[in-house]
Amino acid sequence: MKRNLTALFILVLVQLGLWKIVPMIDHIVLSDTKAEQNTTKSSTVSHITTLKGHALKVTSAAITADNNRIISGSEDNTIKVWNFRSSQLERTLSGHTGVVNYLSVTPDGKHIVSADSGSVRIWNLQTGALIRKLENSGTIRFVRTSKDGRTLVMDGGTQIEKIQYNKDGYIYSDERKKYLINVVNLKTGTNRKLVHKNLLTQVKISSSGNILVTGDNEGKLNIWNLRSGKLQKKLIGHETEIKSIAISPDEKTIVSTEDNGQIKIWDLISGKMKITFTGHNYSHLYPVRIVIPNNNTLVSWNKNNKAIKIWNLQNGNLKHTIKPLKDSREFYSITFNGKNIMTEEYSGIQIWDVLTGKLRNTLEIKDDILAFSPDGKTVATRIEDNNINIWRITSGN
Repeated sequence: MKRNLTALFILVLVQLGLWKIVPMIDHIVLSDTKAEQNTTKSSTVSHITTLKGHALKVTSAAITADNNRIISGSEDNTIKVWNFRSSQLERTLSGHTGVVNYLSVTPDGKHIVSADSGSVRIWNLQTGALIRKLENSGTIRFVRTSKDGRTLVMDGGTQIEKIQYNKDGYIYSDERKKYLINVVNLKTGTNRKLVHKNLLTQVKISSSGNILVTGDNEGKLNIWNLRSGKLQKKLIGHETEIKSIAISPDEKTIVSTEDNGQIKIWDLISGKMKITFTGHNYSHLYPVRIVIPNNNTLVSWNKNNKAIKIWNLQNGNLKHTIKPLKDSREFYSITFNGKNIMTEEYSGIQIWDVLTGKLRNTLEIKDDILAFSPDGKTVATRIEDNNINIWRITSGN
């Protein structure tokens, strides 16, 4: 991990026709690495501070929309709330009995949602008071918060249903396991339970927070109305376990992937499958992941073939392929920020244009990415496991 970062940027002196190299201490310049790839204006990243206080590895982080606070979770079972302006620790939230592996902040900056494998907790961000604690009958395998901060979707555990049936004149008794989804209103605390017949493998909330799509281990997709709790449609077409789900911003299209690497594009309104294709060499260890950044674009990737692919969402045609830089073997992580794809690899962080697939900028930070702020201008990274580096991006345009 680099602690002292120094970078150089190049200024073009038109009058003299010369190149002059000027050192910038404690700043990194984001610049294009290929001559044919044009960037609008250079962007710089400044190291703001290092936050120290966790006893064990930092596992999760979130940044408030106003950039005033940074929240971090750790293997030490605590949550820490930091003041961005002063870099001071405001408070430590205790109560989790396991690793805090999920954190989110509601857009209004009022609540923190945190989770370990045994419970989900909702906190008052301003006071640190615990508002409510949610648990289920077993390990919590998934937690999602809607973009508007109104709804929490979490694993609700299992339910055993006893059934009787008549066969050849005899009455038989049996038990059937059902899988529950808790849909919690974060403001009122009301909890609606959705019942799923098969083991859930993926859940996705739409941008509006009105639709929930679930995928299971038998390759089935269910479309739920989150406001009413009613099952609207069942999509059948996959043959193996659902591995990833994405919903277009206009909520007209669903894309899903399965264990055999197939990608399917569905019309959400009619429930009909539009296109099926295989875009990556699949592996059970490295399933295909997807995201829909806009209504016309699909992005897919997996770790097995070390590439990101950008597709036309309407017809499934491949538009661009992004591969790691020459000195790197694979992408360690992939994050989406507006019109950009942020990748992390051995050489640092790269920023790619999601529309063109071109490398826009590079950032020589080799820390692990924890979180971006909602405006994309603040980055929290992990250094030396239990410390956090805070960076501020200043865009040229």
